[in-house]
Amino acid sequence: MGERLKLTRQQQNFTQQDVASRLHVARQTVSSWETGHSYPDIDSLLALSNLYQLSLDQLMREDAQVVLGIKRQTVRGRLKNVRWPLVASAALFLAVWGLYSFSSLPLEQWLPLVVFAQGFLNLYVLNGINKFQQQLALTPKLLLRERYPWLVRVGWLPALLFLGIGGWLLARTNWLGPVLFTMGIMLLAAWGIICTEKKISRLK
Repeated sequence: MGERLKLTRQQQNFTQQDVASRLHVARQTVSSWETGHSYPDIDSLLALSNLYQLSLDQLMREDAQVVLGIKRQTVRGRLKNVRWPLVASAALFLAVWGLYSFSSLPLEQWLPLVVFAQGFLNLYVLNGINKFQQQLALTPKLLLRERYPWLVRVGWLPALLFLGIGGWLLARTNWLGPVLFTMGIMLLAAWGIICTEKKISRLK
């Protein structure tokens, strides 16, 4: 496949830097693809297909080893994106639990911030898993906003309600205020993800 990419690039009078600039990658990455040291991921492969005006079949020509390598590389990349936020979330939980259990530090004032940070990390991980599932799906899957259009129109209302009640309780130093306010922020973030989510190329 590397030789095919190199030959196609040369036939279309592109330099490696031209291709790198158009695909927003480093020139060394393009060189690595052409020498066979690595494979382009599925998104880069689609971009190459569009740039060279060739179908994926023409680029790969039933090269089973290349297809397997691309799939493995894409899976590893997706898992890496999910793994580190999970590690950060677990480390944050263990650190707070350890400080709360074995020290006399007043951690109550930091609890809302910790809850918010863990909620944000978990939301990020769930979004990453959802994108990964879309790639592995056997058939194209509708986005959440396509299945439930009403979420875009009114999905922000619960978030606004939680923010309003949480802010009102915060002003009265009620312990429930930070919790509701944090939930409101998380709901607002989830609504934003639903509204801006893009379709992901499937692994075939």
